[in-house]
Amino acid sequence: MIEAKTTTRRVAVAAVIAAAGHPVTTTKLACSPRAAWTYADTPRTRALSDAYDTGQPVPVPQSRIWEEYRRLIAEARQLQAGRIGGGV
Repeated sequence: MIEAKTTTRRVAVAAVIAAAGHPVTTTKLACSPRAAWTYADTPRTRALSDAYDTGQPVPVPQSRIWEEYRRLIAEARQLQAGRIGGGV
């Protein structure tokens, strides 16, 4: 069975998903200095994303969200610099 995935270019959404304990993968977009984040498309991740988008509270500590935000930005910068993940 193939697992459905969701990709977003919004690091804040990816940080909320990651902070809730779901795996998030960082990828560099080809021909762009930008990155995207991919995670499993499940009812739980959709609920977290929808809550964030509508400004509702999410059941994740803010400190954990900031920690994941910083980690995801660092991964994106490493990919952009070509230090991890091979060249795209």
